[in-house]
This record gives sequence, structure tokens and C-alpha cells, in this order.
Amino acid sequence: MLNDKADEVVLETEITNTPALRLYENLGFVRDKRLFHYYLSGVDALRLKLLAFLHLHRVFLSLLSRHLTFFFSLHLHKLTGHYLKRKGIELI
Repeated sequence: MLNDKADEVVLETEITNTPALRLYENLGFVRDKRLFHYYLSGVDALRLKLLAFLHLHRVFLSLLSRHLTFFFSLHLHKLTGHYLKRKGIELI
């Protein structure tokens, strides 16, 4: 859907469906609106939205964080190696 240039993805789930709510929120959905007596059983629902720009922003930050962590750990390893060599210490 996001590849089709959708601005948002919308879904509803029962307000009592805690596992589904946890899953959707972990995927980046945010609670938008409570829908009273939404289901025939009389149970309320929650409408959740995944805003494309927020989702892409999170993905970008996650990728950037991983890249920077790798870069800095590699750089730190090189610096440590150079420092230890200057001190005459060899890593095994």
C-alpha cells in the first residue's frame, strides 16, 4: 500500500482485543478514534491509522541508527587497534 503512494492505512479492531492492538501499535499504527457499538455484538472498536510519512520516518531512523552503529563500532575498533599498536600491545 505504501508503495502505491497511499497517505495512510486504516483498520478497526475490537477495543478488547489487546493482542491485536499491541501488534498494530508495534507496527507503527496510532489510535485514531473510538467507535462506540461498532460491532453487532455491541462491542466498541478502535480505529487505528498508519500514517505513511511517520512509518517511513521510523524506517529511515531505524536504518540510519543501524548504519551509524556499525560505522562507529568499526571506526572505534580501528582507533582502538591503532592506539594499542602505538602502546606496543597486540590483540590476539
